[in-house]
Amino acid sequence: MNRIKLPSQDYLKEHYEYNELTGDFNKRGKQACKGTVAKYKRIRIGKSVLAVHRLIYVYMTGENIDELEIDHRNRNSQDNRWVNLVKRTRSSNQLNTGQSCIRIRQRSKPYQARITVLGETTCRSFYTLNEAQTFVKETKEEILK
Repeated sequence: MNRIKLPSQDYLKEHYEYNELTGDFNKRGKQACKGTVAKYKRIRIGKSVLAVHRLIYVYMTGENIDELEIDHRNRNSQDNRWVNLVKRTRSSNQLNTGQSCIRIRQRSKPYQARITVLGETTCRSFYTLNEAQTFVKETKEEILK
């Protein structure tokens, strides 16, 4: 994945302020985020338009997250409170999309649940839809811990 290089933690702390309880990320003395592009809050730094949730993660941790994603635990992309942001791989982030991975087959166990993470697929068959949904939910929760 080709991402724009993010500013350093020192730069962000010098020019921006962040309220981890409300999720507000502002230029010192001004409102930095004036709107959204797609579904994420974004701001312009120099010639680059950057996702606020990624900047917040660098602001708080100082980590280089170029190859990782920052996920919103509650799936609300406007909620940039610190408790709602978590670093993930692309694969584990995609598990937090809420999409189903159950299919119906014409066999003795008609419901098949399938989850793929980092190229490894786990597949189980169930007699009822409820059993398949429970498996998917519990597997996602375990991976997303």
